[in-house]
Amino acid sequence: MSFQGGVTHAEILAICFGVQLGKEFDCSSIIVELDSLNTVQVVASSDECYLTYGALIEDLKERIRLFGSCSFKYVRRNLNDIAHRIATLYPTLSPWEGVWMDTLPSAICTDPTL
Repeated sequence: MSFQGGVTHAEILAICFGVQLGKEFDCSSIIVELDSLNTVQVVASSDECYLTYGALIEDLKERIRLFGSCSFKYVRRNLNDIAHRIATLYPTLSPWEGVWMDTLPSAICTDPTL
């Protein structure tokens, strides 16, 4: 499996952030959906990771062991349009607009194509 450089690194960091939020909210189980099959395979593998971001991935694997249940699922991008739009929108937001707990950003909620 080959890494895609910065994209995979960003995905791994996003998963780490999500896992941390899951722990802070005292979740007992989590489901992580990604549109990168490569990232799903690397993170879900029981093998030790010796790739560029291996230490980060191994740290993530340790963190997910703290949950009663954690699964990683591949979802094709065209089936996960909202997540793709949020990822596209995110760089344009101010720092305090970057995390949503109960509602999505208005740019997503008012989009008639969703």
